[in-house]
Amino acid sequence: MGFLGSIVGVPYVYRLDKEKAIEDFRQAAELFRQQGNAPAREKALQFLRQLGAV
Repeated sequence: MGFLGSIVGVPYVYRLDKEKAIEDFRQAAELFRQQGNAPAREKALQFLRQLGAV
């Protein structure tokens, strides 16, 4: 799972700092896009949707 596996719990950690979570997931989505890793990018975008940022 790599990096993506390590961010699965991040939404819970960032409940007190939603803006930081959004920033981190946007960065992750962009990095995954650059790497051509569509499944990981979609997962990051899914977290952004859960946070109301997409």
